[in-house]
Amino acid sequence: MQGFGYQDNLRIKNHEFTVHTGFEPDKGLAISEVFDRGKFIYASNNYYGLRKKNEAGIDEQYLKEVAYGLHRQVIEDIRILFYIHEKIRALRQANPHYRLGKIFFARNFYEEAVDNFTRAIQLDNKLIKAYKLLALIYLKQKKYQDATQLLEKAVSMEPDFPDLLNCLGVIHTHSGRFESARDVLQKALDIKEDFPEANFNLGVLLFLSTLQENSHDDTVVLPARVMRTFKHIREHEAYQSDEWQKLFTHTAELMETGNREAVIEALATLQLKLVAAEHLNVTMDTFFLKFMYGGKELKREEVEKFEKIFQEEGEQLNRYADYWNELGVIHLIQCRDYFLKALNEFERATKINPKYDAALNSLELMKHGKKGFLILLRAILR
Repeated sequence: MQGFGYQDNLRIKNHEFTVHTGFEPDKGLAISEVFDRGKFIYASNNYYGLRKKNEAGIDEQYLKEVAYGLHRQVIEDIRILFYIHEKIRALRQANPHYRLGKIFFARNFYEEAVDNFTRAIQLDNKLIKAYKLLALIYLKQKKYQDATQLLEKAVSMEPDFPDLLNCLGVIHTHSGRFESARDVLQKALDIKEDFPEANFNLGVLLFLSTLQENSHDDTVVLPARVMRTFKHIREHEAYQSDEWQKLFTHTAELMETGNREAVIEALATLQLKLVAAEHLNVTMDTFFLKFMYGGKELKREEVEKFEKIFQEEGEQLNRYADYWNELGVIHLIQCRDYFLKALNEFERATKINPKYDAALNSLELMKHGKKGFLILLRAILR
């Protein structure tokens, strides 16, 4: 099975995507990697249970089916994303643009993410979370002035929001404005004393400010504060997923080298990842956009699949109010599905027996409630 895998090319607008999919049998993992004109964009993984065809080895056909299923799903997801991007372009509601921008952001499609966040802010100039993610894109692109202006505007609207202050502190740190960074990070900690990410960022800031005094040294020694706050975050319950722990391990290895450039880059990468952490999960955003604008009605099996994924992610997300709100939306959509199914079944009962009073009464009540239920659902989903 050496070298087994799938590859397809996909052209959308000014993008030329290549999707490679293979597997790692030792880890029980199928992996799809997406490239745009040769540049890596993102990867999608799927764990599967290994099957043995016989005592001689693994069921190769099963592996091929799993890998091919993931391969086709990744391609379809890209197509749907760009279909929705065009479909909602003229939509005068901020939330769908924010949700789509968030997905593009998580998958490193920054051009489309900027477009959607900008539209979201134009439609709702108090949508703070859109300001934050748009500023983070500018930060990754080293557009420090644009990032700073956006976050400072957001902070002026929500001056006591510690997460915003922490984000602004990271932006100031990366742009070399150490005194401003210290001020806003300290303010974030004054508001929220138990804030491990801000503590870590303040430690990184103090470390970087001392490096200016020793600008010619090729090797560095990390202060105890950085190591202590790094360990605290690494052990935090919110970051126990395999993906996070892999990142922490890689960062620790680079930190141990003492190589100046490698250490600075590793710390900067971790800061960016941490400050965007609560926005990187896009399961519910994908579900919402597919349900509302995907061009076809979601089957019950797909709704249940999203519900299962979202509940499995609850261990990392259930401390956020958004998690419970989004899970409620999924269950409400499932109610709609069962509501319409019940309506159809009452209709079938009355067709079989037009004088069946109980079914006729139920059908009449359901018809009266149908409009109100759908109005409620649309109002919540907006």
